[in-house]
Amino acid sequence: NYYVHMAIFLLYFYFVLEFFLVRTKKVKIWHIILIIAGLFLFHLAFMFAVKVVSPANYNELIRVRFRGESGASTIYTIFKSTQPILFSLDYLLVVLRMLVPFELILMGPKYAIFALYQILITYILIKTIRQYNSITSSRRIAVAIYLAFLLGSATFEPDFGSWVRHEAVLFPIYLIMAGYKVEEDENENYLSE
Repeated sequence: NYYVHMAIFLLYFYFVLEFFLVRTKKVKIWHIILIIAGLFLFHLAFMFAVKVVSPANYNELIRVRFRGESGASTIYTIFKSTQPILFSLDYLLVVLRMLVPFELILMGPKYAIFALYQILITYILIKTIRQYNSITSSRRIAVAIYLAFLLGSATFEPDFGSWVRHEAVLFPIYLIMAGYKVEEDENENYLSE
């Protein structure tokens, strides 16, 4: 379920970013807001489709969001509703909270460090998206992979601790997205920006 979910969102982002942002001269904040609104509608349509095609998977998607974890950094839902519109809105809010986890700053220094780390990643993500029509195809694919992973994680992650641990596997993708590349010298390989 996890990988199918990510694959579907990878296709969404690749299509939207390639056919929407490439055609714009300069990517502005309202473009990003439009993509987020489109994501809400896409998730809503996705949930309706899953409910019809595979009720068991639909029930599993609902169950994992409401599993009732009680850890210190649990990602709680706000609306606590299975009604499709509120559920999709809640999902979108979870995505935004995972990108910018301000709520963790109030939980003490060890959580604040993670919050600042995540905000830095989000800043670089937004900066890269705003430069989308001038970046390499490798960086474009890395952005789509990162966003698809984020959306899969928003569905299945019970808490922020799990999110940061699982997000760590994307570090190579993150470096590509941020614009780092490996250049070969005669004697050594090194990272350069």
